[in-house]
Amino acid sequence: EGTTDYPELHVLVDRLLWGGYSPRAVREGRRRPTNQTRAAASPWKLASKMDAGRQVSEEDRICRAAVSLFRADYFMVAAGAGFSADSGLPVYQDVARDAVYLKMGVDYQELANERWFSEDPEIAIGFWGHSFNLYKDTEPHAGYAAIRDWIRLMFRKKAFVYTSNVDGHFAKSGFNEEQVYEIHGS
Repeated sequence: EGTTDYPELHVLVDRLLWGGYSPRAVREGRRRPTNQTRAAASPWKLASKMDAGRQVSEEDRICRAAVSLFRADYFMVAAGAGFSADSGLPVYQDVARDAVYLKMGVDYQELANERWFSEDPEIAIGFWGHSFNLYKDTEPHAGYAAIRDWIRLMFRKKAFVYTSNVDGHFAKSGFNEEQVYEIHGS
């Protein structure tokens, strides 16, 4: 389905679902998954193997989390400005850190007020035009593709994104628009 190549994800999926054997091998009859193979991946069985005094490896924690995700009925991604910041977009408090706005002594909250359109349209249009161009010209970081691929691989229609971002990066990254809820809108 056009997923990005994340070898570590596919290895993890194989290990968790097929006991280390690829789904292709299972489909071709070279190896059959068993209930024992699937039960061995239980997060509760992994948890029972972990003694209180034993250091839990990062791989064990990742496997437990992944198995919990696989067993989830739904998957929700909640994303805000911090997620877009990794693409190079400023978070709200940084949008107004421009010499002109600093000299005026205004912050983001003040600049976002619609009164600027009547009081000083040049400021309003400059501020919103600059913001719009940043959103339009900035490419989404790889995390968007990773989440999109997890959704396609594991959840299909049982997942959705709830975001306060207005940059449109989820749409740019190929998310199903019916699964993206933008609380501010784009």
